[in-house]
Amino acid sequence: MADMAQRDSARFGQLEYFIKRFPVLLPADSILDKLHAEFNQYTTEDISNLLVKERADEQWQGLASNKTADRKFKVLPRVMAGILSIPHSNAQCEIVFSTVRKNVKDFRGNLSCTNLQGFMILNQEGTICHERAFLKDLLRRCKSANIKGCWM
Repeated sequence: MADMAQRDSARFGQLEYFIKRFPVLLPADSILDKLHAEFNQYTTEDISNLLVKERADEQWQGLASNKTADRKFKVLPRVMAGILSIPHSNAQCEIVFSTVRKNVKDFRGNLSCTNLQGFMILNQEGTICHERAFLKDLLRRCKSANIKGCWM
């Protein structure tokens, strides 16, 4: 469906599936009938000039900027850009789950979820821990809490 070279076999039902699954793909000011009308125009339009572009996102951008005398594609290219931006795998989620499993169960059984969350956020920021700058008030409170904890 996203491949313009295969548009002869594309059906509106394929597009409708993504709209129902991800309603945010349809712009707020658009209606499904307008999208259906643009899809029908797209299937009959001469787009041979767009097929020379290699990337699908460039082809759809070209269709969005292609203005003819009586037609203009507004909704369809935006929806297709949204569909093309959907990740093709859940690898990033699996990496997070694996990291949590390793740190909570395998290596550090006493690590709380709150601490793990904080460590993962710090890791995501890419800041090296010993290069981080803290507010003096926070350091004073931490030192105070540590000293009180040692003497009790």
